[in-house]
Amino acid sequence: NLSFDKMNSNGTLQNKTFEETWFGIEAHSLNGETNGLDIMVDAEQFNYAYHQANAAGFRISLHHHNSKPTISFSSQLIHAGTETIIDIKPIVTFTTDHAISKFSPEDRGCFTQDEVRLNHLKRKTGFHYDLNNCIIDEGIRDIIWNCRCIPNFASSYDAEEYFDVFPYCTGKGLFCANNRTKLMGMKKISKGNDIVSPEALEGPEIIGGISKPKSINCLPSCNFQDNYNQMSNAPYPQKQMFFYQKTFCDVASHVLQVTCLNEERRSLIEKSFPNICHILIDFDRFFGSNSSCTEWPKNFFKEYEEPISLLKDELFEYGKQNLALIHVMMQSPYTTKIKRDVAMTFTNYVANTGGLLGLCLGFSFISFIEIIFWFCFCVKKLRKMPVSIA
Repeated sequence: NLSFDKMNSNGTLQNKTFEETWFGIEAHSLNGETNGLDIMVDAEQFNYAYHQANAAGFRISLHHHNSKPTISFSSQLIHAGTETIIDIKPIVTFTTDHAISKFSPEDRGCFTQDEVRLNHLKRKTGFHYDLNNCIIDEGIRDIIWNCRCIPNFASSYDAEEYFDVFPYCTGKGLFCANNRTKLMGMKKISKGNDIVSPEALEGPEIIGGISKPKSINCLPSCNFQDNYNQMSNAPYPQKQMFFYQKTFCDVASHVLQVTCLNEERRSLIEKSFPNICHILIDFDRFFGSNSSCTEWPKNFFKEYEEPISLLKDELFEYGKQNLALIHVMMQSPYTTKIKRDVAMTFTNYVANTGGLLGLCLGFSFISFIEIIFWFCFCVKKLRKMPVSIA
C-alpha cells in the first residue's frame, strides 16, 4: 500500500486531515514500468501560509498491506515540481514454526503477532506489530507518562483512553515531548536530557485512574517485509510536452471546477496566479463540468491550429509550483526471501558430536567393543596367573 500526507519539507504537516491510502496494486500485478501505479498530486500552495518551510511537497510511505504507517517516522519526501520514479524491491523475512516453538522470543530475537500487544498503536486501528511501530509506541508511552501530555503524532485513536486525562502537548509539555522524541529508541537517556514534568514526579505510576502500562522490550517481528526503494526524479512538468498530455487537461479541469468556481479558493489562487481563472473560464468548453479529458488534445486542435500561449504558460507555471507526478513500480518479477530456522537440531547435534569424536579420537562402536573384550581378557589372564607365597 501507498500512503502520503501533504507536508512541508521540514516535517510540518500543512494539512493533517489530508491523508490517502491506495490499495490499487493487486497481488497478481505484473512488474515493469508500464504495469506500475501512476499518481498525480497537487500541493495547492496558494491555500497554505506556512512560510518557514524550505519547500513544499508530500511525504510518501510504501508499507506492508497489513500495516498502517506512522507518516512522521517512516516516509520519504516528494517535492512539488518533480516527476519521481519509485522502484520497489521487496525482501520477505520469515521464521519457521519449528524455530518459533523451540525458543523464547528473547532467545530467537523476534516476536510473533500473537506474543505482544502494543499499548497505543493497536491492531484494531490498523497497526500490526513490527520493530518501528514498537519503538514509536514506547515513545508515545514515554512522552505521556513523563511529559503528561499527548504528542501530536499520536492520533486520537492511538491514545483514546488518555484524552480525558491528558491534553495535547503545548508549552513546557511540548518542549519535553520534542526532546524525548529526538531520543526515541535509546535505551539510556542522560540526566541532562531526562526531562520529567512535576506532575509525573508526584504520581509516576498512576493518574486519573489509569495505570502506567508495562514497557515492551522491542524486538523485530518474526515475519516481516522490507521494501527497499530506489528513487529517481526529474523536473516536472516539461514546458514543451505538458500541453499535449492528458494531465494538462485534468489539472486545468480541477483548477477551474474546484478552485475558480469557489469564491474563497479563487481569491487565494488569484494572489499567486491572477490570470489563471480568467483564462480557464474562456476555455470552459474544454475544462468545464460538461467536458471530458479523454480526447485531449484532439478536441482542442479541432478548433485551434496551435496551443494558446497564455493558457500553456499559465498552467505550466502552476504545475511547476504545485504538481508532483509519482510512478510506483516493481522492476523485478522476483522477491528475495530470507528464512530463519534452528541452526542445529538435536539429531544434527548427535551426528556432529559422533563425527568429531571419530575424527579426533578414531573412536567407534567397534573400538568400544574391542576395549571391553581386551579388558575382560586381561582380567581373566590375571586370575589365571599363579600366586607365590613366601
